[in-house]
Amino acid sequence: MVNHIVRRVHGYVLCFTPPYMCTFQAAELLWRKGKGDAARGWWKGRSLEQTYDDLCTGWYGGTVGKTGSVQCKEVTGVQCKSWMEECEKEMNEWIVAKKDRGSRVSGKVGALAVESEDKYGADSDVDASDESDDELAEDTDPPSEEEHGGQ
Repeated sequence: MVNHIVRRVHGYVLCFTPPYMCTFQAAELLWRKGKGDAARGWWKGRSLEQTYDDLCTGWYGGTVGKTGSVQCKEVTGVQCKSWMEECEKEMNEWIVAKKDRGSRVSGKVGALAVESEDKYGADSDVDASDESDDELAEDTDPPSEEEHGGQ
């Protein structure tokens, strides 16, 4: 069903990403940067609190390490934008690859088309941006056992 891929919530159209696809999430790239900087500043005996401080320093800039020998640059808006663009590129490549293997989703992020046999008949394209609130489910209730595969 279309509603398992795309939902309208409070006026926004949400497209659910597949599990375990961290390259689709810009927040994961932020974590990667912070964890990388904290790891470069590791020393034997570092406490959990010191590790947390090094992680934050990786995001906000400064020095990490027992002697403060590792310099970290702060995360900038430009960097965040580049991560979002990187994720969008990864998603668009994934959409093309999946479409070649029979996926019902096509187009690009921001202009997705979803083919729905359930609601619109075989091989019809549904542009999620044109859906009305009535045509896309409001995300208020968890899926029923039947929708969730009876599990």
